[in-house]
Amino acid sequence: MSHDSNAGPSTRDNDITLPDAEHYEDMIRARLAMDKNTQMVIAENQTYRPKNTTAAYKSKQREWFEWCANKEKVADGAIVYDAKLAFFLKDYVLTRGKKFKKNADGSPAPLGRESVLAYVKAVVDLYHQQVEAGFNKHTMARGPIVKRFLDTHTKKEARRKRTEYEDRGKNTLNDGYTDQELLRINQYFLIQNNIFSLRNKVCFSMSHAMLMRSETALGTQLPDLFIMELKNQGPSTCFAIVATITFGKTNKDGKIQYGSALRHRDVEVCPHGAFAQYFFSLFHHQNLPFPNFSTRRDCQDL
Repeated sequence: MSHDSNAGPSTRDNDITLPDAEHYEDMIRARLAMDKNTQMVIAENQTYRPKNTTAAYKSKQREWFEWCANKEKVADGAIVYDAKLAFFLKDYVLTRGKKFKKNADGSPAPLGRESVLAYVKAVVDLYHQQVEAGFNKHTMARGPIVKRFLDTHTKKEARRKRTEYEDRGKNTLNDGYTDQELLRINQYFLIQNNIFSLRNKVCFSMSHAMLMRSETALGTQLPDLFIMELKNQGPSTCFAIVATITFGKTNKDGKIQYGSALRHRDVEVCPHGAFAQYFFSLFHHQNLPFPNFSTRRDCQDL
């Protein structure tokens, strides 16, 4: 029997080995493990988010879910995308207005730009969670429609404030503490006459002098503080209390930042005096053992 040299390779050479059931089971297990890991990565990342941010996002995301539950307006559940987010802002957020402030006629006071942006950030955060979990295929949440909506809202708010003669001194350099108000605040803490009020006095002084958020001031520990002498500042020595800031809402990655406070000529509002009063009361009135500084553990929790 003659052999045709032009014929293709034998069927045996073209045989393809099909995966068996065990192979598919391994694929399924691997996929489930990856999905579980994705959920754990998302959840772990959220545990390191500032508490105030988490609380603010959760409340607004809850409002998003409640709004999405209205099937007459949206039929695709809580999936986030550009046009839907813009509709949510128009249909719910601006209509609701401020919860605890009313106009003279009883209608809700309109939300400002920052309040609207807070909703945008919360829903966009939810969008990122959905994308990372693999069930949102939309390209973006804060897209061109939302950007146009925010731009229009900002311009309308600027016109409304002028039309309604709103106080233009709000949130300006003039909208702060006077010397008399600063003195009364510090006196209020002293009148309370307890360790907690002295702690609050220190936190207020740090927030005022070092421009700290309350979360950062309350979380500052003794190892975060040190004294630095400033040279050539006059006939008397000049020291600054310096705080090393490695956490907080505006410092999520642990970068080293600094805040500092100098002495004030009025002892009642002096940040250095606030620290002195608190530490004296802590170690002498509360009888807290003074750290011996032999190990870092001795002072890191103060």
